[in-house]
Amino acid sequence: MSNLKLSIFIAILLVAVPTAFSYDYLKLALQWPPTVSDQTQFYPSPMDFTIHGVWPENFLGPWPLPPCPLQNPYVPITDPNLLSRLQVSWPNLLGSNDWFWGHEWNKHGGCSEAVYNQTQYFALGLELKDRYNVQNMLAPMMRLSGRLCSDT
Repeated sequence: MSNLKLSIFIAILLVAVPTAFSYDYLKLALQWPPTVSDQTQFYPSPMDFTIHGVWPENFLGPWPLPPCPLQNPYVPITDPNLLSRLQVSWPNLLGSNDWFWGHEWNKHGGCSEAVYNQTQYFALGLELKDRYNVQNMLAPMMRLSGRLCSDT
């Protein structure tokens, strides 16, 4: 069982966002870093849920959504404030942050570019993670079981 790798994704539904690309809502996908690993390399894991992505979804499918038309491909992030927040809350747990953020924007974020530009998309993910702090939501349950989230 020790070889079993599990990733925990928690979805938080957001307000419906009308766009030219058809989807019903954006989903905040979080991951628990200690469950994400790469057998070829070890990366220090933060002990807090991190953002995996903000993904367009439909209530009735199809899932996954077909690729959306991308108007503006990912441009590396240069804003130092946004970069520092992304490095903590939206890191690539298996490699290059910039590659990961590019992948997330090009595959998922670009679907919402009628409403959010690239900077707004990443800021939205950060804002939602802060607003729906899963670690704090789970802490009372972890205390009841005798363990704190940071004890894992």
